[in-house]
Amino acid sequence: MVCSSCFPSEYKPGEPTDQEVKDLKSRRAFWYTEKGLWRSVTLSRLDEEKTPVYPHMRLGVVGVRPMAQGKGVGSEHLTRRLKMLDEASVPVYLTSSNPRNVHFYERLGFKVVDRIQLPEGPVIHCMLRNHTTKRL
Repeated sequence: MVCSSCFPSEYKPGEPTDQEVKDLKSRRAFWYTEKGLWRSVTLSRLDEEKTPVYPHMRLGVVGVRPMAQGKGVGSEHLTRRLKMLDEASVPVYLTSSNPRNVHFYERLGFKVVDRIQLPEGPVIHCMLRNHTTKRL
């Protein structure tokens, strides 16, 4: 019902294989318009400028099935993961384009540290949770 991903700050995905590139190119038309691709590249550049330069974990994607949303399963899942990172004194960074998520993450101890305004797009909230600011 819940899925999340965390990546160390030094994580860099490897080069895609020839087959992966071929697969991506065949599906590209479904993912992006030219404007969407431009927005994605812009976001990547702006996000790189805002991301902490010190070691941290980046909370990637968190997903809860619609039928389970609002029942605390996402909070419970993240609380367990964040507790492990707190014990290792590891800060956690994330970005969110959904304003509803800001309060959710604040309840878990994250603080908005910056914002990215995409041209013709949403505001991206950059949030950080230091192990010293936890609220679990």
